[in-house]
Amino acid sequence: MFERFYPWTSFAIDRLAGRRSRDQLAISREILHPAGTGTIRGVDISETERRRITGTDAGTRLDVELARLDDRTVEHMATVRHEFRNVVAGPAGIYTMSHAVFPTGRPPVAELLRARIPTFEAGFHSVPTIGLRYFGHWLTDGLATSYLRREHEELFLPFPEEWTHARDYVALLGLTPVRARYAFFRRLSTCIDIGMNANRHARLRRLSSDVRDTVRSGGPRRVFLSRGRTGVARALENERQIAQMLKLNGFVEISVSAPLAQIQEALHDAEVCVSMEGSHVAHAVVGAPKDALLLLINPADRFITLFADYVLAQDIRLAYVVCERRGAAYHLDPADLTDALMRNGIDLPSPVTRG
Repeated sequence: MFERFYPWTSFAIDRLAGRRSRDQLAISREILHPAGTGTIRGVDISETERRRITGTDAGTRLDVELARLDDRTVEHMATVRHEFRNVVAGPAGIYTMSHAVFPTGRPPVAELLRARIPTFEAGFHSVPTIGLRYFGHWLTDGLATSYLRREHEELFLPFPEEWTHARDYVALLGLTPVRARYAFFRRLSTCIDIGMNANRHARLRRLSSDVRDTVRSGGPRRVFLSRGRTGVARALENERQIAQMLKLNGFVEISVSAPLAQIQEALHDAEVCVSMEGSHVAHAVVGAPKDALLLLINPADRFITLFADYVLAQDIRLAYVVCERRGAAYHLDPADLTDALMRNGIDLPSPVTRG
């Protein structure tokens, strides 16, 4: 019963004795794939679009995001596995009695005091801290990392209850994760799996193959994933105008709030997918076919290149068009969108011309 108090004892001891690294807390450390240098190709964006970019999201810097637009040489981090003894895992992190391994905060007292906490001999926690905050990271990071679980380990794969698409992916892929929100593991492994090394790319390709193999073919060739006002506020004030223009050019619109099966069936044969930047784009990263064009509408003041590394594993082409803020929403010039599509070889019977 005392294990349920680990989140508080670990925070108290961390405060008194200081935080310790994973290497210090782990009972074993194993390099699954070494670090290495690789070349990452740039994305398609016009010079006019570049000049419109004014800012980025918190947690990154504008100079970093701009540098990622061009071809570059990168040092890919190693994939490293750690094993810990006697830990409580939950949706807010992993805790030993004396230290927090990767906390995102302390769980609600009432919930943890009432929670059922089953015990397992061995487990594997596949979701990075950021994957508990953003669905896109849960999908492209957490699910790809889950392939590193070993046969004797139970899979611990937490996600917020409101993420219905996460629950659908678990069912789609036939996964059987621990069903409790909290669990005690006598041994629990995690992986530092940030580097886009060859091993990570292979697992992203496997994830895409596993998703696509469950979906019927015969879907549309051109898809507009409409975001609406879901997620972090990136609403297009003229989204309906954009949707109509794309419809005239052979695009089929599907909402990111649609059932997962509908989204993935629409993406299965898509040669081009247009969407606002956001976590939902991960659906296309794992669901679109090789050599598809992914054209993302990116806010000028919140410009981010999150998916630039991920699409390389799938050989998906990535392009950006920039929208600018108008009050509480954003506006995209339809002519900028048609220019970007035609620049990338997409034939449009009804392009929007300037002037």
